[in-house]
Amino acid sequence: MGDGPIANLTKLLKNKGIVISRLSSGEKVDAFSFWESDRLIVVLDRSKTAVRMRFSLAYELGHLIMHRTVENDYLEDKKLFDIVESQADYFASCFLMPSNTFGR
Repeated sequence: MGDGPIANLTKLLKNKGIVISRLSSGEKVDAFSFWESDRLIVVLDRSKTAVRMRFSLAYELGHLIMHRTVENDYLEDKKLFDIVESQADYFASCFLMPSNTFGR
């Protein structure tokens, strides 16, 4: 991939086998993701801006990579929830704007 900008994140992830879908959630949900057997699935809210969907896609990729073994009961534990969410947020930020490239 190199250190430069990713021209089309959706295309890149689809080419790697990730299923990406869009729907209108009608809620305050930007996106969600899950594993279905060995398949990675990301669902984005189509009502969000393209920039927000791009960040959400990277954010959900972080969840899929880092949190596959985290049980869903983390949703009930505020401290653990905040840790998991901040990890995905940090992953997306670094993935989209690596400091060695964009720091210059």
